[in-house]
Amino acid sequence: MVRRTLTVRDVLGATSYHGARVLLAAASLGVFEALAGRRATPAAVARRIGADPGAVERLLVALVGMHLLEREGRRVRLAPGARELLTEGGEFSLSDLLRHRAARFKAWAQLEDSVRTGKPVVVAGDGAEDPLALQAARARRDSARRWAPVLANFLDLGSAKSLLLLGDGPAVHAHHFARTHPRLAITVLDTPASVAVGREYLAGKAEAARIRLVPGDPCGTTCRRGGSPRPSSPTRSTPSPWRTRGGSCGGCGGP
Repeated sequence: MVRRTLTVRDVLGATSYHGARVLLAAASLGVFEALAGRRATPAAVARRIGADPGAVERLLVALVGMHLLEREGRRVRLAPGARELLTEGGEFSLSDLLRHRAARFKAWAQLEDSVRTGKPVVVAGDGAEDPLALQAARARRDSARRWAPVLANFLDLGSAKSLLLLGDGPAVHAHHFARTHPRLAITVLDTPASVAVGREYLAGKAEAARIRLVPGDPCGTTCRRGGSPRPSSPTRSTPSPWRTRGGSCGGCGGP
């Protein structure tokens, strides 16, 4: 086996967080939504997102440099493809995923303290009304949109009449399995927050009648609604510094 020698580029590349922070800050502040379908000056963007005009202008310059925005004189607009990926209305929108990662960045910033003390950084729970847990579930929904159709068409379920999915609360995979297999009945077990987002996603879809969403803990030993014991998740054997409150990993995962 040929061993690879570590280079300066490897080390510096691993510490490059500037671009990530620019993108995540813009997503959290609503910059891309403010530019959806329009061109605008930095001052106009600042008014729409309620931020300092000078700071917004500097942020927009960075986004132009990253090819996420384009400049037209004093105004800026979304780069080609940005509306589909970076705004809430895009078919393959990553907006909730980006906002979730921005929130998780705060947990990563406490990694040294967590390693020293062995104590978890608790940043969210898993309740159906927990803002970060709901955000995490919507992030999972965003991520699944790209791969669920591929997976549903790739897997051969034969003559199966029912399917149990553990941890697909946003219901994107369940929806595409139901579309691909018209006679399949699907049950999904996931945390309350994920199930709440799944119900939002399935609203108005014909396949929803064959999909049952059950709030519970897919990574725990028992169902929160008193059902039969569930197998323990392998992730439980290794303590995680980013557990959610109550030990559940569904819906929030790691940062």
